[in-house]
Amino acid sequence: MCQMFYWWIKENRTDSKGCGATVIGPAGENQVRFAVVENDYWRSAGRTGAGTVMGSKKIKVIVFRDNRQKEFANLPGIKSFIKDMPKT
Repeated sequence: MCQMFYWWIKENRTDSKGCGATVIGPAGENQVRFAVVENDYWRSAGRTGAGTVMGSKKIKVIVFRDNRQKEFANLPGIKSFIKDMPKT
């Protein structure tokens, strides 16, 4: 189902670079407890029932578009954490 939305975006929104979609499938629509959210072709967010929550709110797809870099709130802290990680 997720690839269908990506195909539609590619065919109908040719100016949309850096866009994506987050979708639920039939399990989310039927509010199965462990329904997953699919995004980026083959990535899934599961186990916690995020797809169930989206299904209960009648949200089937979220489409977004952006090409900006993500900024970290505390970049030096993250670098320090990564550096110290192998020591633990």
